[in-house]
Amino acid sequence: RIKPTAVTILGTPLVLWRDSSGRVTCVQDKCPHRSVPLSLGYNEGGRLECLYHGWQIEAKSDEGIGKVVHIPSILPEAKIPASAKCRTHETFEQ
Repeated sequence: RIKPTAVTILGTPLVLWRDSSGRVTCVQDKCPHRSVPLSLGYNEGGRLECLYHGWQIEAKSDEGIGKVVHIPSILPEAKIPASAKCRTHETFEQ
């Protein structure tokens, strides 16, 4: 399991991780479910997984960047709410 990296820029807590293609992704370090710092979680196959309830945030999905794409406790036929997403920030790697 790979740990993401926590950083604070101008007082804003952020978390960085690499997606499955190796691209760096940055979102606010706050789970949209219970506000747990996402930096406490893990990078699971390019998805950032919250340590608390296992919600997984995709670096880039069909529905956008920072979207929750997996909730372990949700029924298979249920849809993940559109509001289940993280605030994202652009990255540029040199």
